Amino acid sequence: MTDAEAATDAARTEFDGSALVEAVERLSVGRRSILKAVGVGAAASLASGTATAESEPAARGVAASHTDGHERRIDPYYGYSSPNGDEELPAELQPDHEVSCLISFPGEGEMRPPYFYFDPVGLHVQPGDIVRFNLVTPDHAVTFYHPGFGRQQRVPDGVPPVSSPIISGGGFWLYEFTEPGLYDANCPPHEIFGMVVRILVGDPDPVPDWEGSFEGPGRPPETGPSLGELLGIDEWPMLSPAQVLDADALDPANVAAEGSVAWSDVTAELLSGGGDGGSEPTSYQVDFVAGEPIEELGEEGLYAEQDRLLRYAWGNTDEGVTDRGSAWASEDVRDCLESYGHVVLDDGRAHVTFTVADGCELTLSLAVHSLPGGEFSEATADEQELLDYTTRTYGPGEHTVSVDLPE
Repeated sequence: MTDAEAATDAARTEFDGSALVEAVERLSVGRRSILKAVGVGAAASLASGTATAESEPAARGVAASHTDGHERRIDPYYGYSSPNGDEELPAELQPDHEVSCLISFPGEGEMRPPYFYFDPVGLHVQPGDIVRFNLVTPDHAVTFYHPGFGRQQRVPDGVPPVSSPIISGGGFWLYEFTEPGLYDANCPPHEIFGMVVRILVGDPDPVPDWEGSFEGPGRPPETGPSLGELLGIDEWPMLSPAQVLDADALDPANVAAEGSVAWSDVTAELLSGGGDGGSEPTSYQVDFVAGEPIEELGEEGLYAEQDRLLRYAWGNTDEGVTDRGSAWASEDVRDCLESYGHVVLDDGRAHVTFTVADGCELTLSLAVHSLPGGEFSEATADEQELLDYTTRTYGPGEHTVSVDLPE
């Protein structure tokens, strides 16, 4: 087994549908909202990832006869797909570039949502190049943004509506990019989680008018606010497809200059605020927790480790909140909270509105910590400073807790 095959098998083994559902349910978006947003077919992939992964040997067994009875060529509409990553390809189908389709769950103590992503997420190729998309984890597909699918056109004129099938874990899809220009594509089951990719074919100039625009005709990539409105929630707590495609790292000129843009480059920019020029903004972390705040994170533990963390947000003084999410507090705490909203900002303060259940009395805090580097890491938590906090004990009913943010 090659190193690449071993890595693929390890990633596939790590994929677990129950872990995915648990991670999604820890966000403010519940299972019902997820089902509403992605539809029955895609939601099935959220709930049955384990079954898909476990049934893979049978799928791979079918792959032995995958090439029987049909011509081995890259179709201009459907590309070339295989459930077998080990399939030997003829010279004319050998790829010039490879992209992985992945899912990454937050690690122990890591405060972020699951990532559904292409890596690299930006790629510069030449006309006639073949790109191979490797389905490291199950239930992915590659679909161009095209009016033929009712979507905003985000491919060059004359390019047909192109899509792969949904491919089992361990498979792959090939496509030959013949027409110069900019191509944006998505993974339909996971698009709302920010799973999009940008392929630049040839020269980055001229940049198409639609680049940086997320308006019709046709349904464009969703923004965070549009997803929140769709699901009836205040904020979409994960990266949205529009947010990813609008990242500076995926500017066509940067994709051309870099040749390949890693997913980590995009998340580093989006979660830290990015941007150039002027003084560095002050980054902060807001935590809505049960009990008193921790004065020395790391040294005195972490809220998530103590099963006290309910909501968190990262932000900075330039852009406000750049990311937010939820954690899984202890059952005793959850039983006493009928509901609790996300961290929201208003006039230099952070607020969380919540409802304490009848018969309960609960001490809660909204704490602001500094966030060196603009991104949380358990390894550097001891560098964070407690900047301000509000702590009170609340009885039954609806309440709002607020705290001042750095200026």
